[in-house]
Amino acid sequence: MSLSLDAYADKLVLVTGATGFTGRVVTRKLVEHGAKVRAIARQSSILGDLEDLDIKWFRGRSIRSGNGEKSLRRGPVHLQPCRGIPGSHGK
Repeated sequence: MSLSLDAYADKLVLVTGATGFTGRVVTRKLVEHGAKVRAIARQSSILGDLEDLDIKWFRGRSIRSGNGEKSLRRGPVHLQPCRGIPGSHGK
């Protein structure tokens, strides 16, 4: 079964691991297909090519702090976990 990313157009999607190897690709594709992306990244993560995209970032803190939780209550949220196994790069 294949799912078109167009199914995420205008949907609120939370991506964990957005700055990782897989997360970076998934995040960019979701934005390109019209998803409203919220992403979690460590404070030390380099946004690089994702920096100029229309993404609401939560950096180095819990999503519950500040207005993070409120911004996710605005509609249905689709969770896209993209976190890998720590230390597994290149293996």
